[in-house]
Amino acid sequence: QGAIMNINYIGQNIEVTPGIKEHTQKKFAKIAKHSTQVEAVNVSFHLENREHIAKATIHLPKTDLFAHHSSEDLYKSIDFLTTKLITKLDKHHDIMQSSKKNSHNKDNNL
Repeated sequence: QGAIMNINYIGQNIEVTPGIKEHTQKKFAKIAKHSTQVEAVNVSFHLENREHIAKATIHLPKTDLFAHHSSEDLYKSIDFLTTKLITKLDKHHDIMQSSKKNSHNKDNNL
């Protein structure tokens, strides 16, 4: 199916290691299965008071979706972040489908 074309990584108070990138790419491959329209993804990792925070913005045509998650384990934060992004993508897809249906029905009623 679709592939995420570009993932940009930012680390604040944390080094973005090859292992973190690999785990993120593996998890975000699931996102590509939910949308073929992902243009790019920005992911940032922060370490604050022993909390590992993962944030991501997915760039789609005409809109961006954002999510974040924090926990004491960065890999768990990435996992939960992925789940949140997939939920947002699915909701966005449902809204777009509903909008297309309503637009189509309005055209037929003219």
